[in-house]
Amino acid sequence: MKVNKRNHFELACKTLKLDPSKLPDVSVLLEEFARPVIALYKLQVIIKAWNGSWVPNWNNSEPKWCCLWWMDEPGFRFFGVYDDVSSACSTGGSRLAFVSEKLAEKAGKELDYLFADLMGGELPKKSAA
Repeated sequence: MKVNKRNHFELACKTLKLDPSKLPDVSVLLEEFARPVIALYKLQVIIKAWNGSWVPNWNNSEPKWCCLWWMDEPGFRFFGVYDDVSSACSTGGSRLAFVSEKLAEKAGKELDYLFADLMGGELPKKSAA
């Protein structure tokens, strides 16, 4: 399966031997709360597939890479990455940490639509040039 912007989840499910049609049941949630729950689940599956066997250990000083975001006009967009060694402050949470700067940057650029759903932002509108 060729990678495109919207099939990362399906590819990750294939890697982890998961059924991509089985999503968390959000039927009892308000619609505005359902979207971030589904986005978080999809991000966690993709990140687990991309990180392989690596799991962040917050009890040591190894770098854990996270995405940074910027939200204003014209909308929600990727800002950069940073490594969080032991800070109590986190922009993404331990389940959204990456083993490398390269993977964090890839996620910030390619998974922006899922991060926007998670954080309640809207992606900038593409100009019809």
